[in-house]
Amino acid sequence: MVLPAGALPLEQVREHFHEAFLGMFLGTVEADSLNRLVLTAASYAREIRVLRAYARYLRQGTSTFSLAYVEQALVANARIAALLVRLFFTQILRERQTKGRKPGGGDRRGARRSAEPRRGPDPAQLPRRDPGDHSHEFFSGRENISFP
Repeated sequence: MVLPAGALPLEQVREHFHEAFLGMFLGTVEADSLNRLVLTAASYAREIRVLRAYARYLRQGTSTFSLAYVEQALVANARIAALLVRLFFTQILRERQTKGRKPGGGDRRGARRSAEPRRGPDPAQLPRRDPGDHSHEFFSGRENISFP
């Protein structure tokens, strides 16, 4: 078996690899070149789905890049791909935090912008990319399959 360039140590990506492999075997995960990010960026298969969605969204728009080219660019730049996934989940978290505000006090649709610049979410609340931390709140409640 030939590992892709930049592959991380097996101990660091074992759980990610098992999840992706089982998903491909069961047909719940697509078998494409983006799955290399499991080994190079320590991404979970469900995080790679976000990148697939980005790539397809670009293709539906006015982008002239092929799907294969976008996948190749993401795999070649694993760190940037991981940051894109983090940005996506940061935006989801931000929307969840602002959802509970009172009408007129932060609703994006009809509220006037204040002179004070908007602040992002508290960095302590952001999901971390620590490979040992598997308590990602966005996917809580989903059963993971683990191999010894």
